[in-house]
Parts: sequence; C-alpha cells; structure tokens
Amino acid sequence: MLTFPRFTIPSMNLKYLPMRLELSFWHFVINLLTESRGIRSLVAWVINDLTPRLTVFISKINWKHALGWVISGMVISFFLGLGNNTLFQGLTIPGSAQVPLLTPATGQRNLLVIGIDDLSSPSPRLESLWLVSYFPGKSVYTLLPIYPDIIGNNNSNHEALAKDFNLNANDTPDQAFFDRLSRETWWNNYLVVDESGLAAILDFLGGVIIDGRLLDGSGTPGSLTLWDDPFASAHGQTALLQAACVRAASLHEQEALQGLSRLAPHMRSDLDLTQALRDWSTETGSLALRCEFPLTYPSQP
Repeated sequence: MLTFPRFTIPSMNLKYLPMRLELSFWHFVINLLTESRGIRSLVAWVINDLTPRLTVFISKINWKHALGWVISGMVISFFLGLGNNTLFQGLTIPGSAQVPLLTPATGQRNLLVIGIDDLSSPSPRLESLWLVSYFPGKSVYTLLPIYPDIIGNNNSNHEALAKDFNLNANDTPDQAFFDRLSRETWWNNYLVVDESGLAAILDFLGGVIIDGRLLDGSGTPGSLTLWDDPFASAHGQTALLQAACVRAASLHEQEALQGLSRLAPHMRSDLDLTQALRDWSTETGSLALRCEFPLTYPSQP
C-alpha cells in the first residue's frame, strides 16, 4: 500500500522544519516509485489529465506579450543590479587592491601570516606563509603552510611567490604578490612579521620547548631561515608554531595585548587588533588556543 510519511509538528524543532518537509517529500516520492500501482496511477494522471491541461494552457498563451514581459523583467533586473551590487562587494578583481574574497556564510575567518627577514630592509625576503583559519569566539585554530610548500613540490610557484613579494611605501605587500596568491586561496586579513618580531614573541612567551630544549628569541628565528633546505625550514617552522601555541594557550586578553604591543614595531597588518583579540578570546576572556596542523610534511628524500 502507498503510504504517506508523517511527522509531529509540536515535538519538532521549527529550525529543522524545512529539512523535515524536504525529507518527507522525497520519502513520499520513493514510496510512490517503488509501488507498481502508484507508478501506473502517476503515468495515467500525466497522460489523461496533466497533458491535456498543459496543451490547452499553452494554446491560449499570447507569446508576443509573454516575450515582452520576459525582456522587460531582464532589463529591470539589470538596472536594479547596477544600483545594488552588494553580492559582488569584496570580490578580488585582477589588478585591484581589494583583497581578500568575501567571508563565507559560515563565519570562518582566514588570517594570512607573512614571515619576512627584516621590515626595515629595502628588499625584504619572504621566509614563510601560513594561513590561520578560525571562528570568532572559538578556541580551535587550523594552521596551513603555504610557503615553503614542500608537499606540492611546485618549485616554480614557490620561486614566483618569493619573486613577486615586496613591500610598497606603506609597508603593504605588493599587489602582484596578492594577485598570485589569491588564485589558490582566500583570506580576510594579513599580518606581516619579521624575524625581530618573532624573537619578541618568543621572549614574551618565556621561550618555547622544542625537542626538550628551551629556545628563546636570541637565536631561534635565524635558525629557521634555511634558504637551501626548504624541508628543514618547514619542519622548524611547524615545530616552533606548535610549541608557541602551547605557551600561548593560557594567555588572557590583556596579556595578549601586552605581547602585541611588543610586536608592533616589527609587524604590519590590516587587522583591527583590538577587535581581533576579542574574536580570539573565549567567553572566559582567555585565548585557550588549540592549534591544529592537518598537513604533515613527508620525510626529506
């Protein structure tokens, strides 16, 4: 027998009502198609009732008027779109200075962290690129390495990224660098930090423990910039960030603000740091960092 799905409205969370209705509809369709009698009834209805009605309806349509309405609607929609282009705001257009892309509806935020050798240098050198993904008010941060990318083995792209990197008169990364990077990823904000800034962070955290040794800012940053060995550099960066996350996990918002004040001379960013700290803090006011590194590097060949 052909059955109709049933559900009880009072006991159901109305938030899921559309989903329940959709599921019920498809259950009904499946039941209909699995019943041979139901299929015969459906075919008979289409042939005997629906088709004649559609034929009569179509024969009465004034196609000239209908076409006119369609064209008018398209023209009106076009001009309305010119006045309200909200859906397209924030899209990256090659050659424009407007990066990054729109924020997803999920609320996810992506922070592009750019590591360089020296902000005061006329030709700063790119050392690292990391994408930090998070949700405001949540404690989980996902860190994805972009440069050096020893997993993809795309050496030509690495060289192009490093070549395109530069800072303009406002200490903002060059647009050519952003354009190349935006082909493969998106971000909401960027943060540029040099080796002295990294050293200041490590000293503020009281050093980090790597392989049983306490490392501070006196020599750690320089040991990570192995230009001829991207494997060692990438592994060193990952180990350092993992250890720094452990140290920073217990910081509170005010403590983090003090750390950022030390970092300020060696950092450039389009972030509103005060708002960023609120986004990074949990309801208790602590950072409560939990960093995840989903990409693990292969062993060096």
